[in-house]
Amino acid sequence: MTDKRSALVTGVTGQDGAYLAELLLGKGYAVHGIARDITAFDCSRLGNAQCDAGEFRLYSCDITDEAGMRELVTAIRPDEIYNLAAQSHVPTSLAEPHRTMEINAAAAVNLLRMIVDLGFQGHTRVFQASSSEVFGEASGAALTESSPMRPCNPYAESKYRAYVASTGLRAEAGLFVANGFLFNHESPYRSPAFVTRKISLAVASRARGGGAPLRLG
Repeated sequence: MTDKRSALVTGVTGQDGAYLAELLLGKGYAVHGIARDITAFDCSRLGNAQCDAGEFRLYSCDITDEAGMRELVTAIRPDEIYNLAAQSHVPTSLAEPHRTMEINAAAAVNLLRMIVDLGFQGHTRVFQASSSEVFGEASGAALTESSPMRPCNPYAESKYRAYVASTGLRAEAGLFVANGFLFNHESPYRSPAFVTRKISLAVASRARGGGAPLRLG
């Protein structure tokens, strides 16, 4: 890789990670992607020429593996980290609350503290993917960063805990960390586990003459 700005993207095999990696490569970044299952990633999404040129590197690492993450962050010393790795399915969070907390809260907090422990807080900037779910049941009024946070499921609570930790480290250690409150968003890369993707895939199947039943839930 050439001497250019570097970005570390966790959860790079998801819809947001894939689009972000493509965007950063287009801006001339060297991109390092992390995922548990790297076989799920199709490099053609990014443009094979950029992959072949070595501007994109993919690493197999679970974000909950603190030692593995520390090794990667130390070796890469990225200018920017985009923490998109998450268990983002609310029904799954209800069935597996402890695992959801481990991935979304504990691992995120460990990553942020790791940057400070390594002394990278003056160099590395962090984007932490949060969620509109932290605000709970909306009253109908427009939401802002100052809106009350009332998480009402394990997924929302996990994102809330990561948010609180990140704002604390920003104040205490001078870490540059920005939280993005993500609302539902769609793309061809979205997981078929989500209801909107189930519907769109079923409609596409019917349009092609398929007759598979649509099952929600």
